[in-house]
Amino acid sequence: LSIQTTPLVPNDPGMVLAVVAAAFAALTYYDSGKLGWIAAAGTLAGVAAAIKYSAVFALVPVMIAACSPINARGRIRACAVAVLACGLAVAVSNHFVWADFPNLLRQLANQYSFTGQGHRWSTDNPAAVYVATLAWAGPGWALVFLAVGFAAYALSTGNPRLLIFISFPLVYIWFMTQRPLQVPRWPYPLVPFVAVGGAAALVAGLQAVQARMVMRPASWSRGLQAAFAMAVVAVVSQPVWAGTVSFS
Repeated sequence: LSIQTTPLVPNDPGMVLAVVAAAFAALTYYDSGKLGWIAAAGTLAGVAAAIKYSAVFALVPVMIAACSPINARGRIRACAVAVLACGLAVAVSNHFVWADFPNLLRQLANQYSFTGQGHRWSTDNPAAVYVATLAWAGPGWALVFLAVGFAAYALSTGNPRLLIFISFPLVYIWFMTQRPLQVPRWPYPLVPFVAVGGAAALVAGLQAVQARMVMRPASWSRGLQAAFAMAVVAVVSQPVWAGTVSFS
């Protein structure tokens, strides 16, 4: 869903990099409490939004992190810094947004009509397009299912760090699947989050099993290590093969 302007950063790769960096900066601010990190997170979210308007949801994890300080004054200050940094980044990196604002509105309206039911690529189940694309052209089925489990766990615990991480992919896929038309490259921003979330779920699961096997005989331990290795190979084989084919 690219606005037809001339941002300073290349389209898809630049947007995904900015989104991931914004989430990382937001997590770092949550851990450190330093305003420089929330300013960086807001700036990166603004750069992402300036490249593609659908990436504006990169601001969601930033705002969750900005609301993490205990005192109200700290939350207000962090939120103000994040929003100001985001706005300035948009204004500087893509000046067409404000220099020709009526054209921006026209293009948004065109995108809305373009993604309607009349297009030959439209579908009755947009979410299935995302899942299938991530499975066959992204991290693979195993990591997709593991990432779903990771997201469910993060929502159930309410841990702020986990919510910061999963907030962008959840809001992004909710928004993007509201329209019938879907293009295979649109799930691209979800790939890093699915890969990391799936890998985190895999490691957590293996650690839980390993903890239960501590008091078992040594032969069991060797068998468990072999099972661990086979599980990792099974999970990463699909994305490794797909990546090898793509680069070849």
